[in-house]
Amino acid sequence: MAEATHPSRTPREAERHPGSSQDELRQAMSCLRSARRALQRDDHRRTDEVLDLLKAAAHHLEQAWERAASQD
Repeated sequence: MAEATHPSRTPREAERHPGSSQDELRQAMSCLRSARRALQRDDHRRTDEVLDLLKAAAHHLEQAWERAASQD
């Protein structure tokens, strides 16, 4: 994953250090912002980084959904 250039936790780290739904949403937004910046640089070598960031964002959104659903 692009963790060296991005503050988001990997899915494994997120499982070891669970946070709140809001924490997961913040992490997802951070991933999406970083992906947008990578795309704006228009550097085609960044494709893998963008895909990793989008995967991380999807994971954080899934975690937030699961945590919110389990609180109902």
